[in-house]
Amino acid sequence: MFCGSQDNLTSEHVFPAFMGGELEVPEGSCSRCNGEFATWEGQIKKETALLLHLLQIENRYGDVPRAKVDAKIRGMEVEGLSGLREPDRTINLHEKVQQKIKSDGKKHREGFFVSQESAEKFIARARARVKKQPNCQSRKKWFTTPHLG
Repeated sequence: MFCGSQDNLTSEHVFPAFMGGELEVPEGSCSRCNGEFATWEGQIKKETALLLHLLQIENRYGDVPRAKVDAKIRGMEVEGLSGLREPDRTINLHEKVQQKIKSDGKKHREGFFVSQESAEKFIARARARVKKQPNCQSRKKWFTTPHLG
C-alpha cells in the first residue's frame, strides 16, 4: 500500500485504532512501513489526546482517553498542581510536595495531598529526616501541615 513491498505484509487500519478505527486492509503494508506509521500515529495520539477526550472519541477498546490538566485552587499557593480529567469529567488531582523559603530565610517542605494516609506518610518521612540530622537546629515542627484535597 505504501512502499509496494510484498514481503512481511501486515494489516493496516484505514482510520487509526486510537481513534476507534476498526476497518483494516489485510496485507495492506509491510512490517517496516507499519512500524513507521505506528510511531507517527503514536505522536498524533499524544498531540490529540485532549481533543479526543473533549469529543469523547473512543479507541478500539471503547475507552475515552484521560486528559492531563493543570490545576489551581483558590486560597492555596501550590505551584505545578496537576491531575487527570476522567471521561466522566471528574478530575483526579496528583499529590504535590514543594520546597519553599519562609520569610526568615529557612527552607521547608509542604504538600498537597488527596488522602489523609498520604499526608500522614509525608509527616512521618519529614520527622524521620529530622531525626537523622544530628545538628539540626530546629527539631521542632519545621514542616507545614499538609493540605488535603
